[in-house]
Amino acid sequence: MRNYEIPQFLHPNNKLGNYIKIHKKDKFLKEFIDYIGFYGRWQKTEWRYLFMSDNGRSAYIDRIQVRLEPSKSGGFVAFGLYAYMGMTVDLFRIMQWNLKGQDVLKIDFYGKGLLVVNRDNLRSSVEKVFTKLFGMEEITITRADYTCDCEKYNFRKVNTLKCKISGTIQKDNQLEYMLFGRRGKSARVLRYYDKMKELIARGTTWLYPEYFGLSGVMRYELQVNSEGFDKAERDITINQLKEFANFGVYIPDNAITHKKKKEATDYEIVDKVIRKIYRDKNQEAVSKIKCLLEMLDSSTRLAENI
Repeated sequence: MRNYEIPQFLHPNNKLGNYIKIHKKDKFLKEFIDYIGFYGRWQKTEWRYLFMSDNGRSAYIDRIQVRLEPSKSGGFVAFGLYAYMGMTVDLFRIMQWNLKGQDVLKIDFYGKGLLVVNRDNLRSSVEKVFTKLFGMEEITITRADYTCDCEKYNFRKVNTLKCKISGTIQKDNQLEYMLFGRRGKSARVLRYYDKMKELIARGTTWLYPEYFGLSGVMRYELQVNSEGFDKAERDITINQLKEFANFGVYIPDNAITHKKKKEATDYEIVDKVIRKIYRDKNQEAVSKIKCLLEMLDSSTRLAENI
């Protein structure tokens, strides 16, 4: 059970809070569900035939493109793609899979996909992909990763996983992290690592404009496998997916955080406006921004001379 005697910033649905307490001194930034894996039975629907293009490889549901590719096993692999901030983001991957003689679809919902889905309010569109396009209803959760990002580093934060095992230092390419549990073996695995270093290595810092100007970000991540969920949590329907952790639940920023977050939000807004003007090739807007920048530069030089 949670200990509510000491206030912490994590949302009640974030299972990470059952094992680690995040307080003001940690300089809490954000919390996410960074991965969801699940599978469910499927069927060919009228929507699938309706939305497929002539070559049978691509479908569009609202603003999401679903691209089909053949697999070596004779089935198919599908990718959910979405245009975001001038880039193409892989939201999820769908694989045709045989489970005990039944055809099922196995879905990997990436962390960057969940991030974009929540930011651009694509939850109903995602639900349409699985229900209308593939006829999925009941699903089984196989894994979910609950995370929290903080500005302060603390690799010694107390681990309260029930397995009571020692932490080990692991290395994945250039990324070092503390690991509690055995990946692929334990029902719950906890790890700490430098998220900013990972974003830089993968070239995905643009997905987190709110972290602009931060020298480092400490990520606490709890991976929960199917055995770590109660049956009621594990076996759900597609339309319940939006209620899963912060998938579909808006979690506001911590109001007690430092000034950098306000500045980061301002940078994010300006960045979005500039990118949209560039995409639209709005020359009039470019001219106005240029005049404004020249005025600001003149005002700055005038103030320096006073």
